[in-house]
Amino acid sequence: MAWYKTVFGIPTLIGLMIGSGFVIPAFWLVSIAGVAWCIDYCMQQSSWRVGLGVAVWIWTVKALITTSFFTSAYPIDWLGSSLGPLEPLIIFFYWSTVSLWLGIGGVGLYAGIYIAKRVSIWWSYVVLPVFWILGELLGALSFSFFTYGPGGSLTTQFSFGYIGYVLAAHGWLIELAHVYGVFGLSLVAILLAVAARQFWGNKRWLVIVAIVLLLITSTLRFNTKDIPNTDFYRVATIDTSSPTADRFSERGRVALEQQLTMAFDAALAAEVDYIIFPEDTRYFDQQDMDVLRAYMTFQYGVTDTIIIDSSRVQQSEQTVLQAIAYDGKSKDLYESQKRYLVPQGEFLPYFYQGVLQLVGYDAAIDFLQESLSYQVGDDTSQADFSERIPGILFCFESIDPLGVRTIMKERNGNVPFVAHVVSHAWFHTPDGLWQQAESMLRIQAIWNDIHIVSAGNHMPGYTVSPAGEVLHPTVVDQGEYWKLSVMEIPVR
Repeated sequence: MAWYKTVFGIPTLIGLMIGSGFVIPAFWLVSIAGVAWCIDYCMQQSSWRVGLGVAVWIWTVKALITTSFFTSAYPIDWLGSSLGPLEPLIIFFYWSTVSLWLGIGGVGLYAGIYIAKRVSIWWSYVVLPVFWILGELLGALSFSFFTYGPGGSLTTQFSFGYIGYVLAAHGWLIELAHVYGVFGLSLVAILLAVAARQFWGNKRWLVIVAIVLLLITSTLRFNTKDIPNTDFYRVATIDTSSPTADRFSERGRVALEQQLTMAFDAALAAEVDYIIFPEDTRYFDQQDMDVLRAYMTFQYGVTDTIIIDSSRVQQSEQTVLQAIAYDGKSKDLYESQKRYLVPQGEFLPYFYQGVLQLVGYDAAIDFLQESLSYQVGDDTSQADFSERIPGILFCFESIDPLGVRTIMKERNGNVPFVAHVVSHAWFHTPDGLWQQAESMLRIQAIWNDIHIVSAGNHMPGYTVSPAGEVLHPTVVDQGEYWKLSVMEIPVR
């Protein structure tokens, strides 16, 4: 068989199989079958060069599926100006190269394959899951390296494609998230694939029985017990959907502020315990915290409500994304800055800056650097928050498998719930992103035994319970570009 057929034929199908379960939850078992086939096909290759190429290509195709939501960025209207007819090409270039960076994780997998071919089948149950997970971490690290920029860092937080996420679709297996979150689920997923590969040859009936049982139990969930006579927090979320371009004109900003004021007044009238705005709403001016504290005390001193907002702030000649939590009862004001920034949307990676310069988009580079380029601030910790203040998880911090865990450790577990402030203004109905983000939140909620409440800009907010259930709040009021919803959260 020619090398190009070996690398681009069957491996492409395998990559599509693995990636399918991330965007279509019902295909989770197809993903596990793809993993088993991936391991078996890589082991069949006699040449290590071909085997390595196969592994990297499979993981690249898998990444093309998991990051396909990038295509929903077209048209790019969050810049305030058009990039012209090359927009689709720019988006495709970013999508395909990001997938390649993640695909480099296949090197880690093939290292495990190389070792597994030289040990007993039983040792492969240890080697293959460990090296598959290491490969996922390597892919995320590779992504952070090639997208490094002013607001970036070398990290493994970009977890799209971690195989454990597909098990969120199984009613019982997701409960294993109690044991180290998505990493525990990834271990189980690979063990299932390794076992299926081993027994398919001589005990195929056993694999078929296991598949039937897994399919039957996938629709069943552990019963969650209601806690009688429990006190509840009433949490209001304000989901927004104003045109992104409105922020780039004075008239648009005034209209947006009027809409937000209507939403905020309606939330206060609902007599809730918490009001949560989406990420980067900028309803309150956070540039001078002393002035803001005095304003909040004067304006809202009669309410016990806790108010959460986030905004762009200049700090020490850098731009940071900062969230504030005002406690109407104690009159205290807390702030924390975003600790994980997303390339392209919040800072311009050096590599892609060079590409834009090559094709003559210097004006776009200048605009990004002056208007949208964020950096990680010095005040990211939430350790000093009072027990009344929820943990604050910024938008794409939810893709970090340790995102909620970090907050819980900083607060020593003294968190009423986690407020997930989100903005998906870069995209246009990114269903694949929403599906994967939901799985990530469900797994983190189970692992940390905490409610996670999302308030979204250009996405519908919802709540995830500690049992991993997605709860949709009750809509109590709405306007042209906003929707006010209320959810009751049990007091911990």
